[in-house]
Amino acid sequence: MKKRTIFFASLLVLAVLFSTAPVNAQTVGVKKYVIFRDDDVAPGWCHGDTLQAVNHVHVEENVPVTLAIVPDPNATGPDSQVFLLSNSQLTLGVPPILGTSPDNKLFQDPAFLTYMRSISSNPLFEFAQHGYSHKDDHFLSPSEPSEFYGEPFQVQYEAIQKGRDDIRDAFGITPTTFVPPFDHGDSNTLAALGALGFTDYCSGRGDLTTLQGQAYGIRVEPATTNIVGSNYTALATSFQFAKNTTDQFFSDPSNDTLIVAYHWWTFSGPGGSADPRKVQLLRDYIDYVKSKEGVQFTRLDRQVVITGAAPGAALSLPQVTVSTAAIYGAAVSLIDVSGALTPYLLWLLGGVGIAYLLAIAWFVATRGNRSK
Repeated sequence: MKKRTIFFASLLVLAVLFSTAPVNAQTVGVKKYVIFRDDDVAPGWCHGDTLQAVNHVHVEENVPVTLAIVPDPNATGPDSQVFLLSNSQLTLGVPPILGTSPDNKLFQDPAFLTYMRSISSNPLFEFAQHGYSHKDDHFLSPSEPSEFYGEPFQVQYEAIQKGRDDIRDAFGITPTTFVPPFDHGDSNTLAALGALGFTDYCSGRGDLTTLQGQAYGIRVEPATTNIVGSNYTALATSFQFAKNTTDQFFSDPSNDTLIVAYHWWTFSGPGGSADPRKVQLLRDYIDYVKSKEGVQFTRLDRQVVITGAAPGAALSLPQVTVSTAAIYGAAVSLIDVSGALTPYLLWLLGGVGIAYLLAIAWFVATRGNRSK
């Protein structure tokens, strides 16, 4: 009778372990990463103090942001006119027009150059590439604007390579994240990016829907919500919508990444200077996200992860650097970036416990048989 009691008790413990392990794995394993993406950071465009004011919010809140840089916004014509090696206009019977000179335009705006260099070593800021010229090749993408859609591989490769090299030469940083202008590219864009060593591609929900996830060795993902608004009221409404989207994100255990996109100039007032009320909306939203349990802020390249703090807290930047593989599970780890047990370790511990209980049950049973 005693042997039977021990045996059935062991089976009961096994059933409890198997029933709770998946739940524990899901609860502990889900991480909530929030990424901010700031588009149209470019020489000649960043007049006034708005870009600095917006970035200052991220510094004070200790929240990373990916800055999407346009290397040459003053290029003459679309890239098919600037990079003529495989000019797609020739196939359409349109005569090519020679475009911009090969000079690095990032050096030609001293104030912009000095400011960007001053923040280039701060790990809160990722320097990403936002196309080359941000010009619309509208004749190749009739449904929506795009700098790259429809261009042959070689034209896109040359444009992206030139922009990447310009950013590297100006700021000493080689970008690995690419944000296509107008949130629109094509498979040739990804192929060129893969050939040039880029690892991340972030656009809009309508772009490359069949390629979301991984393509050409590149992580492809859309912005979850876009902050827009031509005036304070419209901007406040947009932030309220973003808060609603944020609530949905944190209640969805199947979604681990929220990407919030905005343009720095959205926070400008008359004359190009920062509008304090608009900038405060950004700060308030960041504080709102910080109030969510388990939030972790990162960049599109995932090279810096900062655990969320109390709203309004100004923290010193922790030296936390993790690889993409560590966060996304490309390499199976037993402890995640926050030090919590992962589902893999939970199952491993459960398996060890099960083996231990079976061994005890077997030992008791065999010992009882010997005593008879």
